[in-house]
Amino acid sequence: MFAVLAMLVAPNPSAAQGPTSPPGAPTGVTASAGTLSAIVTWIPAGSPADSFTVKSNPGGISATVGGTSTSATVSGLGFLASYTFSVTGNNALGAGPASAQSNAITPDPPGGPYHQGFAANLLNQNIAAGKPVATNLGDDPFHLPGLSAVVVNLTASQATASTAVQVVNNQQVVRTISVASGQVESSLEVIAVPAQLTQAAIQVTTGTAHVQLDFVGYFTGPSAVRDHSGLLEMIAPTTLLDASVAAGSTTTVPVLGQGDVPAGGVADVLLNVIATGATGAGAVALRPSGGLAAGITTLGFAAGQTTANRAIVAVPTSGAISVIDTGAAASVHRRPRLVHRRL
Repeated sequence: MFAVLAMLVAPNPSAAQGPTSPPGAPTGVTASAGTLSAIVTWIPAGSPADSFTVKSNPGGISATVGGTSTSATVSGLGFLASYTFSVTGNNALGAGPASAQSNAITPDPPGGPYHQGFAANLLNQNIAAGKPVATNLGDDPFHLPGLSAVVVNLTASQATASTAVQVVNNQQVVRTISVASGQVESSLEVIAVPAQLTQAAIQVTTGTAHVQLDFVGYFTGPSAVRDHSGLLEMIAPTTLLDASVAAGSTTTVPVLGQGDVPAGGVADVLLNVIATGATGAGAVALRPSGGLAAGITTLGFAAGQTTANRAIVAVPTSGAISVIDTGAAASVHRRPRLVHRRL
């Protein structure tokens, strides 16, 4: 006689069927601020999730990550708004209940505000190769608290040979402009200021060149942002001036209300400036209407040379700025690209 014994193994319902319910509401939802973004973390609850969706309040800006994640970055937020966030888990059975709202955060701005400085000449002399000239680049933390960068205008001329003029910060070359013999080059530069600025200088690589360095303004860090005041705003380019200016002349040019420049609330404008067809060597200075050139150069040029630069110019209550020619006659073209809202 033979006996056959059989054993019946019952299936595991959970293994065969997967989750029996949507995920539970995540707990411990915490947000921290990033640049125009937030990093949100949470603790999963209930059934496993295939994905999690984080949603901002206000705005409903969302980010979705995989079911094993416990954090997500929500991008595209505004920097002057307060946000909270909820998290929802999702699986094959649908979306679970949303979490409680996170703590409130205000995203960091993408940069700091600009401040127009008092136009000043920092350096105006010949510099020979191998003999750098020290300068503080207008960096004065005592008077400029929160300083993150300085804006200067650098003009090189009278080069004895084709050379490069370099700005050095803490023994590192941070800006270079090239100038050929018989030519003039100007360049508006934004130079980051290290927390410990131990050494700054201007040097040339070959021969000798005349270098003029003018202080224009400065930026402070993102923590200085309180509202939209002081921030640069892009606008469509508009031609404000396309004319010949006589040697030694002053030309007044309306700015406010021209093209996309607002009719009010503008502290400064960023301009593209081009000089062509000069009859000799010279320069132009762009200043608020009624202001003096005070030895400041915005754009230098040689005879027959076409040169270009950018300029940040304060806009006075009259709404106009002046083009002051300090040398030979030339044709000058100006187009605004950015406006700086008044602080």
